[in-house]
Amino acid sequence: YSYNYEYTYWRHSPGIGLKYKFSDFNITASLNYQMSVLPETITKNNIYTSLLPSFVISYKLSQKSNLRLNYRTSTQVPSGYQLLENLDKIDNTSFYQGRNDLNEQYTHSIFGRFQNVGSDFSKMFMWNFHLMSRSNFLANNTIYLQQDTIIDEHRFAKGNTFSRPINLNGYLDGRTYIVYGFPLFELPINCNFNFGLGYTKTPGIYNGISYLSENYSGNSMLVLTSNISSDLDFTLTAGITSNYTKMNTTSVSNSRYNTFFGNINFNWIFWEGFFIGGNAREMFYTGLKGDAKTNYSLVNLNIGKKLFNNAAEIKLSVYDAFDQNKSIQTNVTDYYREDVYSNVLRRYALLTFTLNYKNFYSKN
Repeated sequence: YSYNYEYTYWRHSPGIGLKYKFSDFNITASLNYQMSVLPETITKNNIYTSLLPSFVISYKLSQKSNLRLNYRTSTQVPSGYQLLENLDKIDNTSFYQGRNDLNEQYTHSIFGRFQNVGSDFSKMFMWNFHLMSRSNFLANNTIYLQQDTIIDEHRFAKGNTFSRPINLNGYLDGRTYIVYGFPLFELPINCNFNFGLGYTKTPGIYNGISYLSENYSGNSMLVLTSNISSDLDFTLTAGITSNYTKMNTTSVSNSRYNTFFGNINFNWIFWEGFFIGGNAREMFYTGLKGDAKTNYSLVNLNIGKKLFNNAAEIKLSVYDAFDQNKSIQTNVTDYYREDVYSNVLRRYALLTFTLNYKNFYSKN
């Protein structure tokens, strides 16, 4: 299944733009004509043309708050891998073959942000949102073979999957998140609260039936940071992320999984340049498949001494002190979800010496 190809394409994009500024209001708008030229050796549609409008609007509501809105369009040409009609064996049961008649993908995206800072600059509120839609989305047309089958002179066994790229409409992605920061009472501690929501809709074809895969996500996080003195600081973090995937096809069931985490970082210079520090993270997963233990603690510790007026330091670090580190990743595609457990480097110790050399001088 090996093959070699050279894929070079040209993109030409002349355009015109206008910028207008009046008091606290600014707008920049542009329109580009774009032509992408692909090599004729791997595609039938080797010339793509499109119009790409965009604009940016910013408005200063007051000395402490502002609003910004950004709209842009872009395109993505099919990759050489998607255009080449060579069969690729992904794994023992999955095969992929490109097609040379694909169109380029066209994206509309709009981003907005509102930001407000307190009168004494101790408080901050920010709200962001992002919406994106794509036409001619580069999706997959997948067949699960119920029996031994021959496709384009290639023989596939029962239980194999065969996929080809296809242009489909209906892709949508939306994200929003809020950040609010404020001092905690009269203590030298800052509190930040983050909250976000997301939604993605991905079209595809499975066994000849069109479907939409929908993913709903949410996350919240609380962060406490402190600089009690120049010799002591710490950060506490706690949060949760939640995902729900809805497959609008009878071949794959809906799924829900969550991740809970807590984290602490600290650094303390306790005597004559001697310091101690580290971080600890607790991870807990729910909704994953399989019997593997999914919660773990990751603790890293270090101790050392600063030398030469803080220009150097010698430090002994222990990574993963409890020997529990894991790598767990969930991948959601347009027609399946997989949980990946990987072997990772675990407990070890490291002795380092660091020297910072600085030489600042004036013209004189």
